[in-house]
Amino acid sequence: MNIWYWILCYALPAGVAIYLTSTQTLPRNKMLTMHGGILVSIFILSAVGGRLHIEFQTLYVLLAVTSLIATISFLSWLPGFGYTLSSVIQEYCLLLAGLLLVPVGGVWIAAFATALIYAVAHQMESSNWRWKFPLMLVWGMVSIFLYAWLQQPLLNIALHASIGAALIRVGLLYPNHAKIK
Repeated sequence: MNIWYWILCYALPAGVAIYLTSTQTLPRNKMLTMHGGILVSIFILSAVGGRLHIEFQTLYVLLAVTSLIATISFLSWLPGFGYTLSSVIQEYCLLLAGLLLVPVGGVWIAAFATALIYAVAHQMESSNWRWKFPLMLVWGMVSIFLYAWLQQPLLNIALHASIGAALIRVGLLYPNHAKIK
């Protein structure tokens, strides 16, 4: 695979989703548009042969299930379920895209380039962009490094969901959604 696959399968769908999201006014429509773009990217990445190594080890399965249940509980039923589903979709796409680029430029370049698009996509709300952008960039890179090291996507999903839920709950990630309960 070369960089053109990564651009066509990940960067282009992300760019289109980011553009379409910017034309939306309702937060719900922005969220649905962005996640639609992520699903398109997952479909295309999978169609060109992108696969994650998933070995179900008891520890990681228990950690993922516990984290997802805690996220749902922490954010309340419907928002928690939505965020849990979003975490799964985001991590799957992030890891597939990162892995597609690793053979081209190594894990550092793959992590940075993939996480850069991930961080830009999280700027749907302009609030707190000065610290939110670096936070998303760092998390995207850490997520890809963690997967490259352990190859346990369930761990990435668990961390994404639980850390994200905590940041939402205290109002750091999405200030308008703090203290949902």
